[in-house]
Amino acid sequence: MPIAPADIKSILAEKDSERATVVCSKHNYTGSKIPPKVSGCADCWRCYYIYDLASTPPSLRKERLDELEHVIHKVVDMVKKGTFDFVPDDRPTIEYTQDGFDDEAGDYREDK
Repeated sequence: MPIAPADIKSILAEKDSERATVVCSKHNYTGSKIPPKVSGCADCWRCYYIYDLASTPPSLRKERLDELEHVIHKVVDMVKKGTFDFVPDDRPTIEYTQDGFDDEAGDYREDK
């Protein structure tokens, strides 16, 4: 179920004006900051990345798309070379000291 660029623009326009929810009907995964538990489902991952892009501030979306494209190319190269050995941890430990998004201003904070 590929999504055309025009559909992505439509989804982003809707997100900018009001709330939209994207859901994988097979697994009931709702797009969020938390990646889907069903790792092989393209629809779950599509929901995740649509949410990721839609929740990225408009001024940073092009940069985010460029980052994702770079990662995809690196993974494809690694798979071709037989060096892609990533196995996700079922119980990862994630730590951060401060997130860069200012919820009140609705944009990323600039360090002064």
